[in-house]
Amino acid sequence: MSSPSDTLFRWYQLTERERLVWASAFSQFVGAPLDAARAADAKVVAVKGLDIDQYTMSPEHELAKSNLEVPFEAFAPWYRVAYRISHRLGCQPLTDEDVARAYDAYQRSRCDFY
Repeated sequence: MSSPSDTLFRWYQLTERERLVWASAFSQFVGAPLDAARAADAKVVAVKGLDIDQYTMSPEHELAKSNLEVPFEAFAPWYRVAYRISHRLGCQPLTDEDVARAYDAYQRSRCDFY
């Protein structure tokens, strides 16, 4: 006999988009609930295959989105750490010019999220 543990995903494992797709597919399925869950899982597999939820915003743009005004003296050390966290593998040390360019991008993009 089949059990709910036969389905592929747990709700906490899904992105917001995947949750919406799963819920929509499940609610539209005509048949047994376990079959509906499996059909919904198949739809989520298809969405995961598109790899559209993997985009992450760069640290300077995340900061701009928060609408905080941060002076360069505070931005520089924060950015070096945030950059390393967001680029876990193969992260090269940042130059002062890299940090200055990121600060400029942060300042210019603050109005994008106003």
